[in-house]
Amino acid sequence: MLPAGTVVQRVTETWFISCCSENKWIRPDAHPLVFTPQPQPLRRFPPEAEPEAMRVSVSAYEGPERLAISHLLKFMGARFTSKLSRKNTHLICQKAEGEKFQRAQGWGITVVRAEWLYECAETGWSFGSEGAWLVDAPPPGEG
Repeated sequence: MLPAGTVVQRVTETWFISCCSENKWIRPDAHPLVFTPQPQPLRRFPPEAEPEAMRVSVSAYEGPERLAISHLLKFMGARFTSKLSRKNTHLICQKAEGEKFQRAQGWGITVVRAEWLYECAETGWSFGSEGAWLVDAPPPGEG
């Protein structure tokens, strides 16, 4: 029995795995969508978009955030790939820089921020939903 006044925070398996893999305590509110239970079920990618049709790699996210993104992708029915190839449909990337970003741009792979994935998990995915979350190359002479 817990002492009176003890606050218990519910967490997900992904939070537990993240803490174990990082060997440290991670605040559950750091990534509430994947670290805390949600009042409504998270959405999955529609069958026509999974699993081979939705291949996603990640760049510039590290540690618990990268792990959370990879778990969420798998839960939603996408195929997470640690290496980027021409078969990928999306790259989740923080900034318009780095080797993966450059290759994705050259291969015509859609590059989006993680917020796109979080939005899809909450509201659902549809063709063209990436528009508001695209990561674009910096203008010439910048970056």
